[in-house]
Amino acid sequence: MAEPKEESASAPPPSKRKEDTRLVVDLRVRRLREMEEEAKRRLHRWEKRLMEREVALDRREAAQAGSGTRAGKSEDSKPKRARLATPLLWRAVEGFGRPISRVETHISGLDGALRGGVPRGSVVVIAGAPGTMKTSLGLFILASNAISDLRGGLYVTFGQGAASVLRQMETLGIDMSRTEGRLEILDATLLSRLAARGKRDWLEGLKQQVKSLAGDRLQLLVLDSLDALSVLARFEDRRVELFRLFEWLRDLGLTSFVIAERPDFIIRGNVFQGRHDEDFLADGMIQLRLHPVTDVEIQRRIRIVKMRGTAHDTGYMAFQVSPGKEFEVSPAFGA
Repeated sequence: MAEPKEESASAPPPSKRKEDTRLVVDLRVRRLREMEEEAKRRLHRWEKRLMEREVALDRREAAQAGSGTRAGKSEDSKPKRARLATPLLWRAVEGFGRPISRVETHISGLDGALRGGVPRGSVVVIAGAPGTMKTSLGLFILASNAISDLRGGLYVTFGQGAASVLRQMETLGIDMSRTEGRLEILDATLLSRLAARGKRDWLEGLKQQVKSLAGDRLQLLVLDSLDALSVLARFEDRRVELFRLFEWLRDLGLTSFVIAERPDFIIRGNVFQGRHDEDFLADGMIQLRLHPVTDVEIQRRIRIVKMRGTAHDTGYMAFQVSPGKEFEVSPAFGA
């Protein structure tokens, strides 16, 4: 008599699969946070070692000061050591002397604060409230690299049409003819609407369109904006969808900028911002905000909140556009 066949295990219900996916993403985000904290502790140890080294050099100079002066030697060893201190710290942070390949923003004050530019291959969030020139900053970085460094760039818009983007570039003084075809604009509003109707997976559709425009020269990518994409594509689980998006961006091997809307919350002169999943998933974050200097005067400010793989300034700087349509970043003035 034939033995009864063993019943095959039924597939887990959709709710269980969704819970498993969320658990995996939570673990990955937690790991990214732990890696960031470990990097901060390592940087602190490097700074401590550098300070100990400088103390030892001070003692050595003090012991040799008398003999060195009598022998007619120069006493400019301390300025030389001061010039070497900061590069030593940069080399420690950037991999013990191995140079980092960077992408310049072509904004002198910003590149200076980044020690030469954004590390190549990074995924950077540009966040800020309306009117802080997030889109303008992304367009300027693409156009400047296309014109000065001959790097191909792709601007993907989910919130406005390509014609509107071109008009904005004209107001910024960006001449598209100078890019010589190295700067492309992808209007993905229709793509995201189709995804919202369930006709295709939004990420797969985005991959196909980017791939169709991603030639050998493509090195930079700007997505504008994350919030418009999440609304039009109707993210069911925002954390899971963001994880998919950022993993795809890293797999591209490009230097990517993701624009995100962020309102300011100011309480008693202090700026408060919430915690956002994309801030932990991204390699870098640049914050733009409108700062009230007086009762009637507003100053645009920019801050590098984080940038993995490089030392950088963290304070607020003034961000403005000169009459010649040049972007300028300089020390902030006022309160």
